[in-house]
Amino acid sequence: MKRKQWQDILESGKAAKIYKKWSDADEAELNRLKSEAIDIADTVLGRLKKENMNQMRATIKHMTKEEKEALLRELQRPKDEPHEYNDINEGSI
Repeated sequence: MKRKQWQDILESGKAAKIYKKWSDADEAELNRLKSEAIDIADTVLGRLKKENMNQMRATIKHMTKEEKEALLRELQRPKDEPHEYNDINEGSI
């Protein structure tokens, strides 16, 4: 299979891509980048978290007082305590 693919490539007459040789400057830049601290906000994950937080704030603004109280109770429960998500009126969310 691989030989056939190589043979097809050779027969196509296409020139191989030319790559620049890795230099000492490239290595220095790589080392600089590897040692640089990256803030979570500068990542896709950080941007998604911010977007989700903004959406959550917008949702909470439009909740009824009862829905907000139920959500607050849910947030205040200990993590190991079972959750009852039906506390929040599902029909109005």
